[in-house]
Amino acid sequence: MLGGSALGRALERVADIGDQIVGVGTYRGTYRVTGKEMQARVAHVWKLQDGMIVAFEQFTDTLLVNQAMINAK
Repeated sequence: MLGGSALGRALERVADIGDQIVGVGTYRGTYRVTGKEMQARVAHVWKLQDGMIVAFEQFTDTLLVNQAMINAK
């Protein structure tokens, strides 16, 4: 939950590229404070070392998320 939001994530594709795993999908949710819905594409990258996750990065369109969090339309 992010600041009163109901957020779901669906990874549609996951690729093993050696020392990294990449997942691509979509965030969907409604920010409860404003009642605005949002949908934004997302990519997750997990870096592996000796079979363990050692780093994580997330890429998404934060403008779309921010627009759901502000009152002005």
